[in-house]
Amino acid sequence: MAKSKGPQVGQMVTYRGRDGMKLPALVTMTVETYDATADPSGTRKPADDTSVSLTVFRISGRFYARHNVPAEGSDAHEALIAAKDEFDAKAAEGLPEGVTLDDLKESAEEAGDEYPGPAAPVVRSWAPLA
Repeated sequence: MAKSKGPQVGQMVTYRGRDGMKLPALVTMTVETYDATADPSGTRKPADDTSVSLTVFRISGRFYARHNVPAEGSDAHEALIAAKDEFDAKAAEGLPEGVTLDDLKESAEEAGDEYPGPAAPVVRSWAPLA
């Protein structure tokens, strides 16, 4: 049987989260190993052949799961970037010149409040270890 060229369960990869920090991760599910009966809501279903579920390892030693993470540079990853850019552009339309959405969020945090606006799409990705 020929080995797939896509991501493999058990493969160590690099995860890049929304803050851009790179962390080690382990592939725990691929489109080939996805089981719809174990995921009735469909929230863990990979968006495309490059999207995987990961166990991400923090520097502190803790770990957490991330589902439906696209490969860096894939169509699904590019779609997330485009959605985030569109969200940011729409959010900036009503702001005074020189004020960014991040400024508003930071001000709300400093005041002990939560930013009341909608959540932006989160751009995450994985890449093979270099």
